[in-house]
Amino acid sequence: MVELLLVGAIIFSLIALAVSFIILRMLRRTNARMQAQQQAWERAQEVRQQQWKMQQETQALDIEKRLTDTIKHLRGQLQQSQSKWQKLEQEHKASTEALQQHFEVTLRLARQEYALARLPRIEDTPLPLRSQSEQTGPLSSQQAPDLKGADLSRRDLSSRLLNYADLREARLTQANLFMADLSWAQLADANLAGANLSAANLSHADLRGANLEGANFLVTDLDNTILIGANLQNAHNLTSEQIRTTIYNETTRFDLEIAQALHPDFSAHHVVPANQESIVIAKAKEESSASLQEETTIEENADAESDITPSQAQEEEKQNPENNAVVKQPEEIAENA
Repeated sequence: MVELLLVGAIIFSLIALAVSFIILRMLRRTNARMQAQQQAWERAQEVRQQQWKMQQETQALDIEKRLTDTIKHLRGQLQQSQSKWQKLEQEHKASTEALQQHFEVTLRLARQEYALARLPRIEDTPLPLRSQSEQTGPLSSQQAPDLKGADLSRRDLSSRLLNYADLREARLTQANLFMADLSWAQLADANLAGANLSAANLSHADLRGANLEGANFLVTDLDNTILIGANLQNAHNLTSEQIRTTIYNETTRFDLEIAQALHPDFSAHHVVPANQESIVIAKAKEESSASLQEETTIEENADAESDITPSQAQEEEKQNPENNAVVKQPEEIAENA
């Protein structure tokens, strides 16, 4: 009986050991399978992470490239806009300057035309009163027209009152200035080529550097006219007697006939160095003031003589017939001109 129990216990122990061994092997296999699955899952996760990283990097590169392209495009558009804006500003500035220049030119021309339209004729101008004897002409320097740089070519300005006028750098080519009063006018660097200056009054006018080539000087009054640097070549009806009353120097250009007909001591008395122009002009002004006083005295004498009876005037005419002939000469010369 005991032996049977021992045998049964041994058999049961063997069976238990076999079952335990089988269960242990099953557990090992299950654990190995789970580890393999875990490793496979981890590997899959790593692969997925790598793929995700690659996708993220690719997307980041694409986004960065797109941003770079967009920034470049925006910069190009900005530069184009700036260049267009600068071009528009330049065009606007140029158009504004052109309009400003056109306005200034138009305004200057309108003022010049207005000044020309207001120029009185000599025959329509009343003689100055005694209270106005301080003026050297019917117009003062404040009332004189400003025609600086004006284009007056071929204009008819005959018998016009232009004393004290500012005609510097004006173009007066072939202009008709017959019997015009240009005393004390500023004509420096003016172009009077071919102008008709017959019977005109150019006393004390400033003609420095003016072009008077081919101008007509028939009985033109050139008393104390400044001709320094002026060109009087090919001038018509210009006499040496007229030149002797002017102010000129070695820069004044004459025809050979006029130069030879001048006084023998021409270089000693009439050549004015360039650095003494102001002295000559001052002397001319002093002489003009003296002539003004003489004119005032003549006017007073004329007023006193107006009280003489007609019979006394006839007797004086009979006694002095030469004076009547002298008075008639300028009128005949003006008609011939």
